Amino acid sequence: GTALTALLEAWDHLIRQECVSLSMRQLALGGNASRAAQQVHQESGLKDGSCHVFASYLDSLLAEAAETALDDLDEEEEEQGWEMRQQKIGPLSSIARVCAEVNFELLCAKLLECQQKIARCGPQDGENLARGFEQLCCLLELSGHCLADPGEGEVPLIPV
Repeated sequence: GTALTALLEAWDHLIRQECVSLSMRQLALGGNASRAAQQVHQESGLKDGSCHVFASYLDSLLAEAAETALDDLDEEEEEQGWEMRQQKIGPLSSIARVCAEVNFELLCAKLLECQQKIARCGPQDGENLARGFEQLCCLLELSGHCLADPGEGEVPLIPV
């Protein structure tokens, strides 16, 4: 819970700092030297690290969704759970965009896997259907944040 949230926030901070640094390097090097700035960005290790963090956290998020799918929550508890997930998804979407070509492919693969799992469930398999639909909802929420999250107060990320 709390340690994982702190990890996400730390990665989010690193990413924002790297994006600011990359923008400044590109401005300093001029328009023709953009490739050199991108190379320095690649060598920082942030892209590779973000892929590992995103994959690990995505698995954790899906396991949590499956685990809580059958919980009988009242409206207030459900709202609190939704808010907690939103707090995790925001920084996670920033991490996903750092290495979008790998992380978005993983997200698509997980969506497909979840759809196939739901399709294999029979009508009497209500528990697995509930788990599958909860995971699907979680993946769709994350996909929306990865593609277009709110922009107020946010440092725009440079596509790399």
